[in-house]
Amino acid sequence: MERRSAALTLILLASLLGLAYGRAGYTDPEVFQHDIGEFNVRYTISFDDLTAGADASNRGITTILAEGLASDGVSIEHLMPIASNTYAPHSSPNSLGAAGDNQFLAGNSDKVTFTFIRPIYAFGLYLVGNPSPTGVPAIPFWRMRTDLGTELFSATEPLSSLGRGDDVYFLGIVSGKPFTQVELFSDNDPAAVFSFNIDDVIWCTYATPASSVSAKSLVDGTDILLSGVIVTREHSDRFNVETADRSSGIAVCGLGGNRGRAISLYGTLAINPNGERVINLLQIISQTSATAPGPLGMTTRSVGGGASNGLQVGCTESTGLNNIGLDVTITGRVTAVASDYSWMTVDDGCGRSSGTGSPGVCVVGAIGNRQEGELVRLSGSVSLFPSGGKHYPLIRVAHIKDLFVFPIKR
Repeated sequence: MERRSAALTLILLASLLGLAYGRAGYTDPEVFQHDIGEFNVRYTISFDDLTAGADASNRGITTILAEGLASDGVSIEHLMPIASNTYAPHSSPNSLGAAGDNQFLAGNSDKVTFTFIRPIYAFGLYLVGNPSPTGVPAIPFWRMRTDLGTELFSATEPLSSLGRGDDVYFLGIVSGKPFTQVELFSDNDPAAVFSFNIDDVIWCTYATPASSVSAKSLVDGTDILLSGVIVTREHSDRFNVETADRSSGIAVCGLGGNRGRAISLYGTLAINPNGERVINLLQIISQTSATAPGPLGMTTRSVGGGASNGLQVGCTESTGLNNIGLDVTITGRVTAVASDYSWMTVDDGCGRSSGTGSPGVCVVGAIGNRQEGELVRLSGSVSLFPSGGKHYPLIRVAHIKDLFVFPIKR
């Protein structure tokens, strides 16, 4: 009894110290959800997008590592976090478990560490298991610790039960200071031996709200929340988004955006080595059904635009408004093709400089084995590249179906 009383005293003291530093621990998810309303970036890792058994170590800005005791009871071994559907999840079909057992084992001193590449201010998760309370009063099963030194403890009574052996608990923190790491483990009571899964991991932070227009005027390194845009093209290393009225677009470096989906994303603004204003993707927050706006038809002289747009430079010999990032269509003759078919130039008679030595606009991507003299119509995302101290427009074609070759009349 003395050992258990001492442990409970330390738990209460740690909780009070956490509150004194402007941090609050939560075992009630409804209260937690209310208090994270102030954060404009909120994301839930549900593991439901993965197939059962898939590696769940890397989830956007979150890296998940796990470790526990080896069979000798002394050595520490690394565990692979996986999506598991073997045991009841908080939300179907998957929860987070460990390869082999499909669950984490408190009796093996299993510890799960969540590390974030950007600071966060709130973190929470659901725990599903069936630990039996020990001690009078009962000792909490789980402990959560951040890299700020905050320690929090779970409730001793479940929120609900999903069935025999599958009780549901919640543990979370909202902090006045940012943190980048959270450890979850269960060593509060050496007498407790149980297995558990983790589900619906929630993290929150702040970011500058931005549109595809305002994003081009914000300084490099600004973390933004971009919404109100639709994915227009998916490329090998990026996807492009634009407003429904086709007034502005921007490239997002990263994968996961699906064409024809309205998207909300968390990312960092940058100017890439080619001089293009882009967003380096951190996390896709949501995607919903939408209709991608059609490509904007224009002459090769207009591609890129001559004027700057915020920090986005315009293009040499281009005219009109800056359209870097937009989805466009051009029609013209192929005036040059790279020997490895990695690029070609297309001219509609404007005779503009392409930056390659041939007239027209440079085109890359899914262009196939084009030949000089072919008449083509193509759609793609407007980009740019430097040449001879100047910037020239570039169109990125995402798929071979986005290029049409007119038949030769005989």
